[in-house]
Amino acid sequence: MALSSSSTAVPSPPPPPARPAIGRLLQLALLRVVARAVDVVVLLPRPALLRLWWAGVMAKPSPYTQGFPLLIESRRHGVPVADFVYGEVFVAPTRRLLRRLGVGPGAVVVDLGCGRGAVLVASSSLGARARGVELLPLHVGAIAARAAAAGVEVGAGDARQADVADADVVWVSWATWAPSTRLAVRARLHGLRAGALVCAVVHGVDDVVLDAGLGSDGMFETVDTVRLWCSWGRATVVISRRC
Repeated sequence: MALSSSSTAVPSPPPPPARPAIGRLLQLALLRVVARAVDVVVLLPRPALLRLWWAGVMAKPSPYTQGFPLLIESRRHGVPVADFVYGEVFVAPTRRLLRRLGVGPGAVVVDLGCGRGAVLVASSSLGARARGVELLPLHVGAIAARAAAAGVEVGAGDARQADVADADVVWVSWATWAPSTRLAVRARLHGLRAGALVCAVVHGVDDVVLDAGLGSDGMFETVDTVRLWCSWGRATVVISRRC
């Protein structure tokens, strides 16, 4: 007997979850290779800083895949795992930006959440005194010896409690940090002297309070917004001045 044409059709299975495009991954891999090659050229005249930078690049385990250790650190410090997400800036474009902001001999640059020290390398290459604070001991241990040899200060610490009173420029790569963490760090930035600058990745200093439903306190003014090449692509850096 023939099947009726009105038989219920069997639904097709749902499509598999979307995966990152291979092309995008290849683009990022190429970006990192080219940008790091440029960084090597920039740092060749500064061998101590080149060794510091290379220690961060080559240190194991990879900062991108830390797994369970991050859960331990997250519980120990009472912050979300997202606060430890690692993103790398490149030395050459960061150096150009800092030089444009007037960073040079005698300036003090503080990087809150310095990771493996790329911003510190860029700052020190301009003659500035560079100081980094990093919550994750894995990063500090990877670069501490080379940093000391290069005259760069780096230590384990909490950006929410960092002293920034002497800073001319503060760098905060807080793109993935929890809103509560960004608010706490912003409160520390009140300790900056008038005229000091903050370079904030993705979220501007006033964006932090506005996103939390709070009004601006008038402590900072946005003076520029630039796009900077980073390991994940181009990121916005919002530059603010302490009023």
